[in-house]
Amino acid sequence: MNLVIQERRCRECKDKRCCKTGFVALTPEEYDSGFYETKRKMLWETNEIGDTELIGMTMALNQKNGVCIYLTEDNLCSIYDKRPSVCRTYTCWSL
Repeated sequence: MNLVIQERRCRECKDKRCCKTGFVALTPEEYDSGFYETKRKMLWETNEIGDTELIGMTMALNQKNGVCIYLTEDNLCSIYDKRPSVCRTYTCWSL
């Protein structure tokens, strides 16, 4: 899908289901940036042949009701231009 179309879809979305799931995974780079408030620390483990494996993940902090802390009362993303990559690539087909 064209990025411009996806961006329009995101901004026009009324129910923001993807922002209310309580789960926004961050990449290692996003976690390391220190920009996002996080819920869990990234956990990595090196196996017996020297490969590094992800054994946990970091999520952006959410409210007790599962809503992303960056979602405003107007249902807009307060960090839209710096939102995590999972938010950028999520495709909503409900519009």
